[in-house]
Amino acid sequence: MSGNRQIQHFINIDAPAGHVWAVFTNPELTRKLGGEYITEWKQGSDFGWRDLEGNMLTTGMIVAIIPAKLLKIQLVDPLNKDRLISTITYEFNEYSGSTRLSAVEVIHYAVTDEEYAEANEGWKEALFAVADIAEKIGLQ
Repeated sequence: MSGNRQIQHFINIDAPAGHVWAVFTNPELTRKLGGEYITEWKQGSDFGWRDLEGNMLTTGMIVAIIPAKLLKIQLVDPLNKDRLISTITYEFNEYSGSTRLSAVEVIHYAVTDEEYAEANEGWKEALFAVADIAEKIGLQ
């Protein structure tokens, strides 16, 4: 087990950055991912993920935000707000109407190889889901 492991993924999405950003910020779209972000979408504001049953699953703070360009958050232990769990950075880079979404998570606590592999796989699934929703915006 080791701490400060990093997971990094990217996906090319056939949609403008504004559509990809909307999947994060528009609760109607975000619920298609299984929950919604609870935040004011400003630097320094609290940040969390609430599932569709109303349970808060993560809690933290927005460290940096540039709409449709950058979102950096820090997640903390809900029982000990001084214990940093991870730092996640999303970058939205638009080229000719398509967007390359990259996600980097730095895990700040010891995880087993199995936990790391599971988190890594979870990121792949999450980014595919974001792409699927973003690419369908405007098609309904």
